[in-house]
Amino acid sequence: MKAYFISGLGCDRRAFQRIRMPEGFDIVHLEWIPPEPQESLHDYSVRLARPIDASLPFILVGLSFGGMAAIEISKVKQPEKLFLISSVSSWRDLPFLYRFCGMLSLDRIIPASWLKKPNVFINRFFGPLNKQTKPLFNQILEDTDPFFLKWALGRISRWRNEQVPSCLVRIHSRNDRVFPGKKFRTGYMLSRGGHFCVYTNGPEINRILAKELQTIHSRDTPPDLL
Repeated sequence: MKAYFISGLGCDRRAFQRIRMPEGFDIVHLEWIPPEPQESLHDYSVRLARPIDASLPFILVGLSFGGMAAIEISKVKQPEKLFLISSVSSWRDLPFLYRFCGMLSLDRIIPASWLKKPNVFINRFFGPLNKQTKPLFNQILEDTDPFFLKWALGRISRWRNEQVPSCLVRIHSRNDRVFPGKKFRTGYMLSRGGHFCVYTNGPEINRILAKELQTIHSRDTPPDLL
């Protein structure tokens, strides 16, 4: 079964390098594409999902902003399971400050060049980062299109989704500073790591994925092979 992975804002497939899927699941990375001017997150996500063959069962794994895109994709292509890592499922999960910035359209006045440069604020915000994760995160950030970052910040702050799929499985860290974990009462809450827990807590997340996907694997395997 295909497992489509969507990375986070300022990240790419390198963020998932410590993730290992159970046998029988093949990872396919949906790489970010350039957004159209004033394009909504839903319309963008529909374009991003074009490589998904919805005629076959599949699962979605979305990291941070990629989780929001995965939520929008699930409205048009139904996954067997939808995993959100360090992400949100509706606009009500967003911190008030984000929504307030969206109402004021502050994202439109942030210089795109500022978003390209790793700095103390960004490193602390996405942390805690250590001597292993900080260089990786900074390199990924430097490789990301700053205009895409600006567009995405606007989509996050003005997201108004209320439709949460029943196949959702949330994986989050209590120490997440981007989307504070205290707002979430369901799913798996990791005691260590931060917003970049997909890398720092890779083995722990792998065990959760294996547990949640065991039912799908058993259902799709002929009885004589179990």
